[in-house]
Amino acid sequence: MIVRARLLREEWPEARDAAESLLRYASSQRDSTEVAGYLGSAEFNLGNYARADSLITHALPVVTEEGRRADLLLYRGQARAELGRFEEADEDLRAVSSLRPDWAAVHVARARLLASLGRGSEAAGELQRLLELNLDLVAQRSVLQTVEALAELDPASTIEGLDGVDRSQLSNENKARLAKLRGDLHLKLGQEEEARADYRLAGDLAPMSTAASDGEFVIVRLDLARVSTLEEFEALTTRVERLASQAAGMRNPELLRLNETLVKVAFWIDQGRLGLLLAAETARDELKLEAFARRLFLRYADSEPDDPWIPKAILAALALTPVDSSAANGGGLEPSREQLQRRLVEDHRNSAYVQALIGGEDEPEFSYEELEQGLRRQLQRLKALADQEVRNRQRGVAR
Repeated sequence: MIVRARLLREEWPEARDAAESLLRYASSQRDSTEVAGYLGSAEFNLGNYARADSLITHALPVVTEEGRRADLLLYRGQARAELGRFEEADEDLRAVSSLRPDWAAVHVARARLLASLGRGSEAAGELQRLLELNLDLVAQRSVLQTVEALAELDPASTIEGLDGVDRSQLSNENKARLAKLRGDLHLKLGQEEEARADYRLAGDLAPMSTAASDGEFVIVRLDLARVSTLEEFEALTTRVERLASQAAGMRNPELLRLNETLVKVAFWIDQGRLGLLLAAETARDELKLEAFARRLFLRYADSEPDDPWIPKAILAALALTPVDSSAANGGGLEPSREQLQRRLVEDHRNSAYVQALIGGEDEPEFSYEELEQGLRRQLQRLKALADQEVRNRQRGVAR
């Protein structure tokens, strides 16, 4: 039958036209009623929900074959949901579940309906039923799209519905995608340890997948925020460089940008002197690593005491030093605010950087503008060298 062929090929306008033509020439009431069901299916897929509801309701009394009846009830249930007749829609979808309990499409439709109604626990139950089914890849894609939609509506219920995703019948790559998504939801709800566990699970399920790479990248970002020492920075830089060299990592622009920044900061640290100052500014401004940046500013200030830019570094470290640093430090190795302020006044009173803050009668050796112009020239050279270092490493990866 030409109408069925059009429907199977998802040629909705052509299916509607063919069904309407058949209706005009139907030889019996039963034939016209049966054709009404096909026409209703086409109208649903064309977005004409009220007409689809009317046609399918007209057709259902004469449809006895369970598979066809389930198809029509599914279409009518979804049409009624679109029309805001939610209780009637749920009644149709529950009827489909009774007829075809292993049909993914009805669980997908009901999960979306229940989530939109705020019935999160029931929606989670539909998700769990989906994960128990042995689905082909097309149906699995529909499941993934449904979970992503539910995650926007109700993160907590989606987490509940994904319980046991690693034991589902999905492909390992799709399991990893859902584990990564569950990790994102945990993180959104402030549950960092649970999120980390899900990101690691994604890596275990499909180590070379994009989900595994993206999950590990989130862990890296979480760990990056805690970096405060050179040893921690070096360890994290190694992890990021390894991740960025993998096929999935190469498709992540944010990861590649972070890797470039870390390579440059590491290069500048190795250069010493003004490289330390540039590394500190980048750690503070781009990486938001205030404690690490403070240590780099102070390392530069201690390594080159005669540089005219030492006061700038001390002032930057001072700005990153907590107000209660004296009590917190307890006499440790980290200088307090008072110690840094005293160092500025006693050792660098005549610097234009210091005089710009506290004033002074003596003419500084270099004006503020001269210092900044000289620093910009030096830093531009270091930036060019770091860019070359990045290109060299990229060529090494390409080889």
